[in-house]
Formats: sequence, C-alpha cells, structure tokens
Amino acid sequence: MLRKLILVSVVLAALLGAGFGFASKDNVLLSHSIARYHNAMTAGEYDRAYTLANQMAADGYIPARAFLATLYENGQGVIQNMDIAVEQYKLAAMANDVSAQVYLAGLYMRGVGVSVDEKLALHWYAKAAANGHSTAKFKLALR
Repeated sequence: MLRKLILVSVVLAALLGAGFGFASKDNVLLSHSIARYHNAMTAGEYDRAYTLANQMAADGYIPARAFLATLYENGQGVIQNMDIAVEQYKLAAMANDVSAQVYLAGLYMRGVGVSVDEKLALHWYAKAAANGHSTAKFKLALR
C-alpha cells in the first residue's frame, strides 16, 4: 500500500510540476525510476538501487548523485567508499541540490570522510539556506 502511494505521489508530482498538468514522457520515466529506486532501498535491494541511481545520474538527474553518495557512504550495493561518497555529494551540491549541500556541510562540520573544515561547512550551509532549507538556516543561526 505504501509503495503504491509513493508511486502515485511521484507520478502526480511529475504531472503537476511539468506545467499545465501535462508531463513529458521523460518526466514520467524519471518519476518511475525515482519510485523504483526508493522501493529498492525500502526492500533492501541495494544492487538494484545502485543500478537505478547510477542510470539516473548518467541521465543528468542531479539528486541521483546524492543517492549514489548514500549508497557508497553506507556500503549498500557497493563497497563502502567515503571518497566516492564525498565526491558524489560535492557534485550534487555544486549543481544546487539543497539536500546534498546540507549533508556535505554536515560532513565538513563533523569531519566524516573529509577533514573538519568549519569554513566549508558554513559555505554549504549558507548555500542551502539561500535556497530556503530550514535546517541550514537553523545551523547558521547557531553560529
């Protein structure tokens, strides 16, 4: 049931987000890929999740870089590799993926996979805050 709800939500979002209530074939296919990725993650089918995320990233879907980063960070479907995880988070963050910006900031703040670098952490929090991310705004307000 939850799986169907997620799929319907993703497809509906694609339809409404495409303008005038019509979605392009590419948007619908991307929505299906995103839903299949999330279903694979929920089911613990990490090899399949990796394949889907990798294809979406190759097709230019920026958030898929963060999907890949998570898989590499946790060693799900791939051999754990923080260097690749950080690189994927950076690629997504530089392409203005707000969630990746916040996550990358947290890595720099805690020194996970990278050296502790408060200046870089604050840089990425500021980028995310400028994009409206409430957690990033909160983190900056604490400084």
